[in-house]
Amino acid sequence: VEAYSIFIDSEKVTTDLKSRVIDRCGEAPLRDYLLHKHQLSEGKMAGVNWMALQGYLKSMSAPRRATQVKLQHGWIPTNSFLYLQRRIASDKCPLCASAPETLCHVRSCSATSTFRRERLERLCRDLRGINTAPEILQCWKCFIASECGETTETTDTGITLLTPGLATALSIARCHQSVLSWEEFLQGRISLKWNEVQTYHERRRVQETASHGKRQPWDRRAVRLVCEFHYDLWQYRNDEVNGRTRIEAQQKLRAEVEDKVRALYDRHPILLARYPSVYSVPLAARLKCSTIVLQMWIKQVL
Repeated sequence: VEAYSIFIDSEKVTTDLKSRVIDRCGEAPLRDYLLHKHQLSEGKMAGVNWMALQGYLKSMSAPRRATQVKLQHGWIPTNSFLYLQRRIASDKCPLCASAPETLCHVRSCSATSTFRRERLERLCRDLRGINTAPEILQCWKCFIASECGETTETTDTGITLLTPGLATALSIARCHQSVLSWEEFLQGRISLKWNEVQTYHERRRVQETASHGKRQPWDRRAVRLVCEFHYDLWQYRNDEVNGRTRIEAQQKLRAEVEDKVRALYDRHPILLARYPSVYSVPLAARLKCSTIVLQMWIKQVL
């Protein structure tokens, strides 16, 4: 005799009991957050391929997933974000110094244009590798390039004459994604309508489709590739600013701290009487201190 059973939405839960109950308990607050944070209507919420995004996020390690989620919801520590929190003195981009560093600027910064173009080409190759419809690939490349401040050249796309059904499905998917926004697209909130275009492609090219493995659904693999493209733009910015190795990161941090110390000596700051003067220790002697000691001294002075 069954002692008890749990039902969610009139469906009996028989597997993954703990995770499904936890997901259910947090569903309403998460839904409210998404509606408010990204200004999504109920209709927009219903049109996003959440299952593909969820599958991608669950496949990641916890640290990588944390960064990806920050990217998707605009919590990434750009200089503009840190400046609002009064953690840094300027919101300018550390690479080009020509504009406030927002997440949008990270995608279109002139200092990273070479890497961005190369990374976009790699994204296109990877999408071809999972048998993405040429019609989808051409559309995505055009709009991603536009979102990143780039232009695309017209080349042989492999697109043959569009059938009326495919042309209609493509138009609907493109318009629906534009309603959701292409920034949302880069953040992983991809329209469900693209699946219909991909289905047309797979039906039309059965032999080509059969030659590609089906270890995962196409939409989940496509979401992963798009999100990793977005992530790599941010990671490249971090590598340029903070260094690619631990030793390089330590060297960059040391140089930044020393510049702050020199700036304080040049400013002639006036401190309260109970604090020793900045000049009580000569600059040359102060710069011999360790990085952590200098950081603590800077905090005391500021």
